[in-house]
Amino acid sequence: VNLPYYCYRFDGRTDIIQENAPMILRYLHYIAGKRDSRGLIACGLGDWCQPGSGNVNISSPLEFTDSTQIYQTAIRSAFLFDIIGMTDAKKYAQQLASELRSAIRTHLIDSATATAAGSCQTSQAVALEMGLFDSGEKDAAYARLLEFVQKKGDHIDCGMVGLRHIFHALFLGGDEDLALKMITREDAPSYGNMIRLGGTALFESLIPNGIQESQNHHFYGDIIHLFIEKLAGLQINPHMKDIHHVRISPLIPESISFAQASYSFGEESVFVRWEKKDDQIIIAIDLPPVAHGELSFAGKTIPLKTGSQQFIFPY
Repeated sequence: VNLPYYCYRFDGRTDIIQENAPMILRYLHYIAGKRDSRGLIACGLGDWCQPGSGNVNISSPLEFTDSTQIYQTAIRSAFLFDIIGMTDAKKYAQQLASELRSAIRTHLIDSATATAAGSCQTSQAVALEMGLFDSGEKDAAYARLLEFVQKKGDHIDCGMVGLRHIFHALFLGGDEDLALKMITREDAPSYGNMIRLGGTALFESLIPNGIQESQNHHFYGDIIHLFIEKLAGLQINPHMKDIHHVRISPLIPESISFAQASYSFGEESVFVRWEKKDDQIIIAIDLPPVAHGELSFAGKTIPLKTGSQQFIFPY
């Protein structure tokens, strides 16, 4: 028997979704029904494996991490629904995102101090990355993030949620070297400490957390995204309209001398490498015929040609 999919919401209303509806739409209706009387969600793991938390005393409140993750999911879902012409589903996802943002800002953002609930690295970085601070709050909010990092002696204090956001926030704030220091330092908690301990894959915890940690986990892997997109500057489909559009826009720290990355379009690949040499920054790019794009660097936008090319800027 093909029964409709039901979702019960806190206010007593009932949504009915047919079984053949896309899973993500069914999930959005399901999770919307988990909201409390304030419109917030708190039913997941939260910022799992925050260093030293024992996964009990996690700094970022569960209602913050859950509500913000679903907010982001709703925004992304609306985009996908729009692409495939699901107008009603798009409107539903947009409405859910709007309601969640309002609830988060009302109950979990202190506008007077530009601080997200928990007063910690994860909450502050997530709120910055997701645009949950209004324009007039952003500078103060970023300053608060730097305070939370400094309080930990420039160590990571994020679990699996915060680690997908904090380094991106620091790079975009112009603190690439601080982010790299946090990542590469050899004392824990850090990625560098994993390497010092002989790790060849990502550990589940940046430091022992009182549980049986796996030494082959994936959920800290967004760091590769950071290295490719922001450090090497290789961005594929930056406007989400053309999968063959390439933008090269590296953010270059003081503390390293080069970075490189590549991306495969089937049998062809785009390659970028920048390096510092003789008070110059040399950017080498190899663009395959299947792709097109531009170099965006030092206030300039330069169209790319097919094949190998090199650009030199003063450092």
